[in-house]
Amino acid sequence: MLTYLQNRLSSANAENHKLRKKSFRFSILRLLIVVLFLLLILFNQSTSTWLYATFSFLFGIFVLLFWMHQKIKFQIKISNRLLANLENEILFCENKKQHLAKGIEFKEPGHNYSEDIDIFGEFSLFEHINRGQTYGGKELLSNWFKSGVKNSKNLYDKQESIKELSLKKEFLEMLYAYTSLNPDTKEKVSYLKEWLTQNKKQRKTIYNIWVWIPIVAFWISFLTYIVFDNTIAEKLSGIVFLINLGITFIYLLKKQKTQIHLEHIGKILPNYSYAIALIENEPFTAKMNHEMWQKIKGNNASRELKKLQLIKEKIDSKSNGLVVILFNGLALYHVRAIQKLEKWAQEQSQNIEEWIQVIAYFEATGSIANFYNHNKEFCFPTLSPNKELKAESMGHPLLKKENMVANSIHIQPNQIVLLTGSNMSGKSTFLRTLAINLVLANCGSPVCATSFQYYAFSPFISLKIEDSLSKEESYFYAEILRLKKMVNLLQNGEPLFIFLDEILRGTNSEDKQKGTVGLIEKLIQQNATGIIATHDLEVCKLEEKYPTQIVNLCFEVEIINNVPVFDYTLRKGICKNKSATTLMQNAGII
Repeated sequence: MLTYLQNRLSSANAENHKLRKKSFRFSILRLLIVVLFLLLILFNQSTSTWLYATFSFLFGIFVLLFWMHQKIKFQIKISNRLLANLENEILFCENKKQHLAKGIEFKEPGHNYSEDIDIFGEFSLFEHINRGQTYGGKELLSNWFKSGVKNSKNLYDKQESIKELSLKKEFLEMLYAYTSLNPDTKEKVSYLKEWLTQNKKQRKTIYNIWVWIPIVAFWISFLTYIVFDNTIAEKLSGIVFLINLGITFIYLLKKQKTQIHLEHIGKILPNYSYAIALIENEPFTAKMNHEMWQKIKGNNASRELKKLQLIKEKIDSKSNGLVVILFNGLALYHVRAIQKLEKWAQEQSQNIEEWIQVIAYFEATGSIANFYNHNKEFCFPTLSPNKELKAESMGHPLLKKENMVANSIHIQPNQIVLLTGSNMSGKSTFLRTLAINLVLANCGSPVCATSFQYYAFSPFISLKIEDSLSKEESYFYAEILRLKKMVNLLQNGEPLFIFLDEILRGTNSEDKQKGTVGLIEKLIQQNATGIIATHDLEVCKLEEKYPTQIVNLCFEVEIINNVPVFDYTLRKGICKNKSATTLMQNAGII
């Protein structure tokens, strides 16, 4: 992937250089036209027809060059965004992630698992995978990370969509270049949704009827004055001109909220417009991709968004005082522009929400496709009809490959693994490894394993319990509430996969052991599946009582020359060696 990115950066740099040279040439040509125009004025005293014709020709050439130059400037802007994104992706390959979005705004306190395995924040799954530039794209990906499989039948369709997009690298690069043109924030999207909601509530209106009455009145009186030199018509046209300005002033004042909304959403309209046009022109065969493509292809989304952009530009011209006075006095220009805007919003309010969702879908799916392109050795999971999980050579997807130790595990339906091991042996890392791969699997993403078969579980994790001063909750009570939530979900039939790490740490050892055993037996009654890490070896004797529902696995440590050595390899049975005392002695604590 790094070689591909470096080659793409090289070709994109060459293209950017060509565009800049072309832009410079157009600047010189425009300057020459202006100089020639000035020379004709300075050195030609005649007012012949050919001079006016020459002026008109030069003006036409200047306008054409200006239009072509603006187009090239926009291409340079897109090229700059493409270069920046490619450079950022190369930085990612070098394990530099400071520039990447952390997704902190999508954190959900009390969520079943996202806070326990660093889905959001520094060094998180979101930081590692997300490449979305729009708020909608980031939000959709975050929702996928926070939700289980709603319909397991769609999982394979989702995988096919990711595989197809992984082959469309240049399409994704251009998509992210377009959507990063202007920063897209939650506030701007909120303005857009509020504006659309307001227009949905409005009654459908026949526009541009009353507005034509003062316009026609002005032009009839004005033309009557021109043709017949009628003084009454002259005065009448002046009065109507002033009336039109008054109408414009009152109307713009009345529609001030609409203008404020447009000012905010106008900054992200180009992002959406060019992204939609790109998606429209790209063929898709994967089922989910094609269904999304049809949502915009069938109703000319890019054409309608360009129409909206033109309306916005008309309304923006109200900042020019001369344009406001002249255009509105003659034709109520801005009144009609706002009416067109509201009519467009009423006609397209439902569609534009759908178009934004389509962009969000391709950004989010494209992010996972990009993740796959960086990790072609990862496998796509398969579904099991039974509540089991089987992973071969599984590692943590966010760890460097040279530091990663892969392990295999097979958990039978309705089986609970009791995981033991000394401090620093790898228990918590293994829990996080399995949990984060399970989250990826539910998103349709490839996982860090050579094979991965699982039931469509929803993870429930209790690894990072914290007390709360604001809620006046102790650590122990916070954990009790967490475990209660888990049991309630199981009783309601939720297909949970449970990850618990050293539960009931906030009480004495005897009470803790009794409570842990009681909880495990409760989980057995609920036919639960999952892993519980524990230091209490007495709890592991439950395997003798429940040989089909309980299995003991462990991580071992070997003490060599009074130094603990960890191989982080998962084994059957209960751990036999301990390392805490040795570690404390080596640190000079005892």
